[in-house]
Order: sequence, then structure tokens, then C-alpha cells
Amino acid sequence: SSSSSSSGTSAAPSAAVLTPPELTQEPIYGTKYAVCRIPGQWMAAWTDGAALQGLHLPAANPFVPGDLSLQPGLGAAEGVPELLVDGPSARVWQRTELRFGSPKATIVLDIQTPASYASPESAVCVRLLVKLLGDYLNEVAYPAELAGLSYSITNHLAGFQLSCQGYSEKLPVLLGLLLDELANFTVKPERFAVVAEAAAREYANTAYQQPYQWAMYRSELLLNFKRWRVDQYQQIIGMLTPEALSATMPRLLSRAFLEGLVAGNISPEAASGMVDSALAKLRGAWGAAVLWPGEEKDLRVVKLPAGVTSVLVERGPNPKNENSAVWVTYQVGPDDLRRNALAGLLVQLAKRDAFNTLRTQQQLGYIVHMYGSADLGVQGISFIIQSDKYSAAHLALQVELFVRDTVKRMANLPEAEFAAGVAELAKAKLEKPKRLSELAGRWWGEIYAGTCVFDRQSAEVEVLRGLKPADLAAFSAEVLGVEQGLRRKAAVLIRGSSELQQQQPQPLDGLAAAAGAVAAGA
Repeated sequence: SSSSSSSGTSAAPSAAVLTPPELTQEPIYGTKYAVCRIPGQWMAAWTDGAALQGLHLPAANPFVPGDLSLQPGLGAAEGVPELLVDGPSARVWQRTELRFGSPKATIVLDIQTPASYASPESAVCVRLLVKLLGDYLNEVAYPAELAGLSYSITNHLAGFQLSCQGYSEKLPVLLGLLLDELANFTVKPERFAVVAEAAAREYANTAYQQPYQWAMYRSELLLNFKRWRVDQYQQIIGMLTPEALSATMPRLLSRAFLEGLVAGNISPEAASGMVDSALAKLRGAWGAAVLWPGEEKDLRVVKLPAGVTSVLVERGPNPKNENSAVWVTYQVGPDDLRRNALAGLLVQLAKRDAFNTLRTQQQLGYIVHMYGSADLGVQGISFIIQSDKYSAAHLALQVELFVRDTVKRMANLPEAEFAAGVAELAKAKLEKPKRLSELAGRWWGEIYAGTCVFDRQSAEVEVLRGLKPADLAAFSAEVLGVEQGLRRKAAVLIRGSSELQQQQPQPLDGLAAAAGAVAAGA
């Protein structure tokens, strides 16, 4: 065959003129293949032919590290973060952490603004800001991931958070791109429509969660001091416009406080430089002035009343879901090493019995869980059960009966069983983190909650090993027992369609009263 063009340039030899080698057929799948040297005819065609238009090597990946060395003489021994920056605009903790022998790091920058959660409208605007930033950065995400880096942008009750992790040499480059995108943020109407629709679906889909998940969500609404509701977000998202979000941005970031953690193969000097750069970009683009006194992050949990049970009973949001669920918690109180250790030991000794009694013997449902809960530093002992056979009130009653039996068992616990429980819990707490990201996650949890007990595991184990059976018995009677009138209990009962169809309709206030009376021992 031959080819020509009106411009007179010669085309590359057609693949049709190249003689293929003899092929062999693979016996199992019938695939044809050949093993031979590349024919000289082929090499000549590839070498002498004209290059195909549009065919080129990819651009250099700016995130591929060139320096994989570790910081000299720093962070080899185990340690905890130290306060690197503590001023009116920022509080950042840092630790050059090399115990894993890896040239990687984790950076968390939490941008806290008083306007971000001032109203349901503000909360929705921050959610859309976060989703739009992620949308705009899609082109960055792929090469960063190929080079072993990752990032996330999330919103929360006090603002939003930028975090990135991976090879330390290029993390400042990635963080700089995130901050530049925030500094130069504009609302693109066509992307706004896509992102707003996705957010609306997220809000609508909360009604289709499993009932136990809905119970936990409702518990957060009850116990968080300030928490807006999803149905409020749903009302707002349909009315919000690109112009409204654009108008909100200057107010949103006019005052800001930066809280952060830099951990891994990064020196204190480099970490300080990143913080300075972040503050400069925020101030230059949005003002980001110092907060007024009283505008700082204020995340609190409601203290339940002692001696009574706080009860919420409601129908599940999805009328097609037949399952009922119950969430029950017994508040232990604010962060305290001794009470934390007692609560952890109580759960350690009782959770197997809880599963055996409530799941295996009574067969209440497939989801039966007793666990130690922590919400913004406030500890608790909680239960979750979901069932398609029993009512939510019945589930709550069985939890209460199990708890009373547990109080009696703790009062007469054999010393050998107590010692075994202490040993098991201490072993679990002292298990070493496997990765830097796991360790940094622990540290950041302490910073966000305001507790900052970075050596919590070893500190609690030291307290744990000094406890006696009598200490656990007294603690169980106080937190779980009804006789002393000190326990602080809450229950959320979600009634599924199966329960509603089988029983005569009852006023929800009557059900709440009945459940409260049962739980209180009436």
C-alpha cells in the first residue's frame, strides 16, 4: 500500500506493511502471543517514521520526591508533640517523628472561624466551600496520589480542616496548592450547581441510614451543646445561590484562628515556615484577623441530669425500614485518667457478656454493641442494638436489665477475673501504632478535643494497674446503678415500621414516659 498527502510530507509506514511474527496460542484461555526479538523492519519503521501528532511524554510530576533522607539526629526516640506556635492567630504542635524510619509526614491545619457555624446557613456554606475546593483540586489529586501524597478537606462544628500526608519533601508543595486554592477561591456557577446537587443528595440520604445510625445522629443532636439539624440544611440548600456563597466568603474568613499539628520527617523550622505562610495567605486574601475574646472554638457536651433518664422516642425517618433501634449511654464525665481507666475496664469485662446475653441468648438483633464512647473529651459507656423482631422499648428494657446484672457482677467479681481484665486492657492500650498516620491521628484527636494528653495510653495504663476490685465495684454502682441516684443516663428509641404495624398506635409522649419509667426502675 502507499500513502501521500497534499502537503508533500511523508507519512509513517503503515502497520499493515509490517510482517507479524508467527503467533502461538495459549491453551487455557486461547490467547495468541509471540516471543521473539523485535524485527529490524519494525525498529526501522519506528525510528524513521514521523512522530504522531499529540503523542508526547506526560508533564513532570511536581510531587515526586527527590530527597528521601531523614532529619539528622531528631525524633529517633519515642516522644510527644511540643507546642511550636502559641499566639493570638495560631496554636500549632510539632514533633519530628522518625520512629517508623520513613521520610513521611502528616500536616493538619484546622481553620476555625466564629462565622462558620453561627447559623444553619453558615454551616451549609462551609460545606459547599469544602466540596467546591475538592472539586477544583481534582487535577492535583491524581499526580499527588501517584507520588505517594494525599490530602483531605473536611468541615466540622468550628470551621474546616486541611490535612495532607505523604513524603515530607513535597508536602509543603501540596499544602501550598491547597492554601492557594483557598486564597484565590471564587464560585464557579456551573460547578456550584453540580456540588450543591450532590450536597442536597447527602442531606436527603440521611433519612435512609440504618435506624441505629439515625439513633446515634439523634444522640449527637441531644448532647452536643450547639448542633444544627439536617432538615434545616435541606431547607437551605435549595435556596442557596452562587452569589450568596460568594457574599458569605469575606464574612466567613474575616476572623480566623489556626490550630494544627505537624508530625513526621519535618524540622521545627520548616513547620514554623509553613504556619507563617498559611497565615500570610489567609490574611492577604480574606483578612483573617485575630478573634475577639469569646470567639474561640467552644465545643461542649450537655451534662445529663443525675438520677433520671433522658429519653427521646420517635419514628424512624424511613417508613420502609422495618428495624427498630436503641442507643443508650451512661455518662462517665469529663476527661479524667482514673475514671477513664475504670470505664475502659468495665467495658472490657462486660462487653463479652453483653454480646452473649443480648445477641446470642436473647437474639435481639444482628447489631448488638457495648462500647466505651468519647465525645469531645466526655467519656461514656454506651450500647447500640438494632432489631427487626422487637420494639425499641423492649430493647431499652433489656439493656437496663443487663446493666443491673452487670452492677451485681462487678460487686462480686473474682480477683483472678479482675486481674485478667486489667492485663487484657493494658495490652490493648499499649499496642504500638503501626504507621505515622495512626500516631498522628491519636495526637490530633487530643488537640481537637482540647485534652492534649499525648501519652494517654501509657498514663491510663499506669493508673489502671493501680486499681482494685473494690474501686471498680464502687464505680459501677455510681455510673450504672440506680440506688445512689448519681447515674446520668440517656436513651434514644427509634421505632421501625414493623413495630408500628404490629402494635396499636401510641402517643410518642406516652412511650417516652413508659420507657423512662422502666429505665429508672419504676
